[in-house]
Amino acid sequence: MKLSKLQFWLLIAFTVILIFTFISRIPFETEKPAAQSASEKKPPTLIPTTPPQDTEETKKKDQQDPEAKQILDNQQKRGAQIDSFLTSFLKDLYQYNASKPTAHVERVKNRLDPSLYEMLQAQYKEPFADTKKMEFRDFKIESKTVEDTQDIRLELTANITFTGPDNKAVTEPQFISILLKPSGDTWKVRWLESANAAD
Repeated sequence: MKLSKLQFWLLIAFTVILIFTFISRIPFETEKPAAQSASEKKPPTLIPTTPPQDTEETKKKDQQDPEAKQILDNQQKRGAQIDSFLTSFLKDLYQYNASKPTAHVERVKNRLDPSLYEMLQAQYKEPFADTKKMEFRDFKIESKTVEDTQDIRLELTANITFTGPDNKAVTEPQFISILLKPSGDTWKVRWLESANAAD
């Protein structure tokens, strides 16, 4: 079937009109409805762009709600207790000396779960060939999670100085995972794992 010139140009025109109609119905992200006024426009994010201000009204609200204030005070006190406990515990635990390889475990015995104590005693029974001394420097809490049992799981980075048999000292960061369980006014360590951060 052969088309005449007129039929050919009509077919082309009809195709162009169909394509134009199809393209004009596609919504573009840059188009905004004309009915939306400036006052109706919403910010593109739900995150506040300015931090909340500490106003007199906020202070009054906090003073009127003693229960909320008590909870906040308890959380701050508990956080300070955990920091203090960890500093003391890590300082004693990482006071390793190859001449007395389990002495540091004995120093923290009353702060360890009995099964963890037994495991650490077995782990440090024989002195390490490449480490003469270990000494705790400092730590930073990377994450803290309170579990359903009220145990607290902490991920830390601690700086430990290792002294080799050649008396060369090197301070290296260690990743430490620790699980604390409440024990009266203090804590017990239920689980402990550490790894060199450089590995």
